[in-house]
Amino acid sequence: MKTRLFLFIYLLVFAAFGCTQKYGIIKTHAYTKKMTAGNIPVDENNQPLSSGVQKIHLLFIETKVQEAPNWDTAWIEGKGYTTELLKITQAQLNIGKIKDGTEEVIIKPDNGNTLWQAMLTPVQQNQQFSYSLSTNNPKEILLMGTWKNKRVIYKIKKQTELATVFGE
Repeated sequence: MKTRLFLFIYLLVFAAFGCTQKYGIIKTHAYTKKMTAGNIPVDENNQPLSSGVQKIHLLFIETKVQEAPNWDTAWIEGKGYTTELLKITQAQLNIGKIKDGTEEVIIKPDNGNTLWQAMLTPVQQNQQFSYSLSTNNPKEILLMGTWKNKRVIYKIKKQTELATVFGE
C-alpha cells in the first residue's frame, strides 16, 4: 500500500512539473506570409531590381502572466532580427487564411491570458549580431532574451504558411 502511495505521489509531482510552462508561455503561434508587389522597380535596362516577393514572419506569444519575457533577438532561417513585443488588446485577431485558402486563422487567447506579437526588424549586415547556429534546426525559430534576470532561449518548432497576399 505504501509503495502504491509513494508511486502515485511521485507520478503526480512529475506530472505537475511536466505541465509547467516555460517562461510563462502558454502557446506560440508562428506564421509566414509571402507578399508580392503590384509594381516591381526596374533598372535602366528594364531588369527587375528585386523579385517583388517579400516573406513576412508573424509571431504571437500567449502568456499566463501579464508580463512576457523580454525577447530582444529572434533567429529565423539563419537570419537575425531585433525583437520588440507588442501587447494585443483585441479579443481576437484574424490574420488571414492558411496557404490552401480553406481555413481562416483566428488567434484568440484563453481567458486570463495575455497575447503578444513579436515585432521583428531585420538586422543590417554591418551591425554586430551573432549566434552559433550550428546546433539550431534551420526550421526552428529561436527567441533570445531575459526572464527573471536570466538569459533564456525559447524554440518555436513549427511555422504555418499563410496564403500569399498580392499587390500590397
